[in-house]
Amino acid sequence: MRPIYLHSVDMKVVVYELEQYDPRLAQFHQLEIELGQEVKSFLPRPQAQLEQSLFRAHYQPEQQKILLAMIDDQVCARLVARMNPTVRDEQGAPLGLIGYFAARETKDAAQLLFDVALEWFKQHGVQQVIGPVSSHFWYESGVNLGPFKRRLFLFEPNNPRYYGDLWEDYGFHIFEDLNSYRVDDLPKLLAMLKIDYQHVLDHDYAFRPFRLSRFDDEIKLMQRLMQQAQLHPHSIANALTGGFIQRLPQLKTYFDPQLALFVMDDMQREVGFIYSLADHLPTVQQTYTGSSLTKWWRTQRAKRAVDVMNVGYVAIARSHQHRRLAKGLIYKMADQALLRDYQQLNFAMIPAGSPIENICRHWSRLFRRYRLYTLWI
Repeated sequence: MRPIYLHSVDMKVVVYELEQYDPRLAQFHQLEIELGQEVKSFLPRPQAQLEQSLFRAHYQPEQQKILLAMIDDQVCARLVARMNPTVRDEQGAPLGLIGYFAARETKDAAQLLFDVALEWFKQHGVQQVIGPVSSHFWYESGVNLGPFKRRLFLFEPNNPRYYGDLWEDYGFHIFEDLNSYRVDDLPKLLAMLKIDYQHVLDHDYAFRPFRLSRFDDEIKLMQRLMQQAQLHPHSIANALTGGFIQRLPQLKTYFDPQLALFVMDDMQREVGFIYSLADHLPTVQQTYTGSSLTKWWRTQRAKRAVDVMNVGYVAIARSHQHRRLAKGLIYKMADQALLRDYQQLNFAMIPAGSPIENICRHWSRLFRRYRLYTLWI
């Protein structure tokens, strides 16, 4: 629990490196709570859950550095620097990831944390760093750039407005922009996609729902299809966008198999899928307060009130792309959502310039922007 770096300009910033069972982990967690109260739709995570995600077996102790910055005994910033154990950059060097980022509007503290993290990355041969990349169940990667008036949805990054400035002022530049789109008129969407859906059926493709009875196998199938959809199956983008699959076992309570669909070719082989989930952010928020009976009652009421569906991922194997299969999957999923009385559809965090975004632009409207940053060192 010793300080590993001191910095004095106008103030003294002390940076601590934390390990498992470190008592300062409580302060690491509390900073997120305090900053979260300043933004809408904050979803607090229990400290035990945070620590589980920090010290899970996927990252060995030598593959990550947990940093906490303080000024005059006040916690001001935090981050976790990690080396991805499976993904390399274009030169074959290990990829550096910065996640769990939280900071007050104190530039010195955030910049010193970046300094310490980048120095550690250099010592381990990392050349490219990407962030903010979260590894936690309830949290998405990227900085939310707003606008902030509309309520957030489940898994959407949630941060104060100044986060982007902290990253860009340090020298990070754009790795990828993402956008979320909203559809308020599902019948109109279905009318616009009906021809594409019929085209898919006419070419001997078929659809089937996710099979809950074979949950683990279905997740593995999604992973294979996602890799088959990528131009480079082991790319950085594949590693970053695949995190949603890790959440699925924890989502069984909220999962509707009729809204996660596969498309099959004429040989009954799955060649694509769409993953959708009802926006249960208000439901999940009810699980953190009150007695057990109160939480159960609030949770059940919140579940019944959900009328928003989030599309998290659409993937089509490369050999079957450009055959309107994505539009067919969207039609089939939207039809099922309408039958269940959902009123709104969010296409959540779609990479800018992707084929799915090009589809979204024609019959939905942009309502939020996000950004992932990168730095070569």
